[in-house]
Amino acid sequence: LDDGHSYKYFPYGKDHLKLFLERGIFYYDKFLSIFEDSGEGWYVRYLKGELLERLGKDQESLEEYLISHEKRPDRGEPLVRLFWYYYNKWLWDLAFNLALKIKNLKCPIENDAWQIEINAYYEHNWRLRDAIAVVFQRIGSKTRSVSLLSDSLNIFKELKNEPDLSKETQRLDGNIIYVEKEIGNMNEKEN
Repeated sequence: LDDGHSYKYFPYGKDHLKLFLERGIFYYDKFLSIFEDSGEGWYVRYLKGELLERLGKDQESLEEYLISHEKRPDRGEPLVRLFWYYYNKWLWDLAFNLALKIKNLKCPIENDAWQIEINAYYEHNWRLRDAIAVVFQRIGSKTRSVSLLSDSLNIFKELKNEPDLSKETQRLDGNIIYVEKEIGNMNEKEN
């Protein structure tokens, strides 16, 4: 509701937008009451979660994303929404569990392109890969896991080599140096 860009479509302001979003939730609930198991229920729950998120109803939103993921564990859209929520709140442990799933989930575009959001898949979203590398670094440092830190380091190095990310080179270099130091410190303490 606090996104200023939303109001250009709702001339009566925040109350008008809130009413519109609540009406959307009402109709999604009506759809789900009849067609929950039609094969589209997972996506309607995902969309409902988005509306709840915009209304600031975080807990309800997370529940909808989780149900959506349970109905279609092969789809990344709800998982990525959950991941970004925990990542932005710095809840690294919760983000980590989702990051592992997201990293291993392949984009189903060849078999199932219906309502696909390409940025919800690891291989198609450099920002998602970058965030997962940060989570691996945080958890790796916390748990003293050289393996996780190495995974983080590899992701940062892969990103640095992508030509489209030349504007990110300085930050990525900093991340690489930091993680290499962490690994070096851990190896020193082991010896």
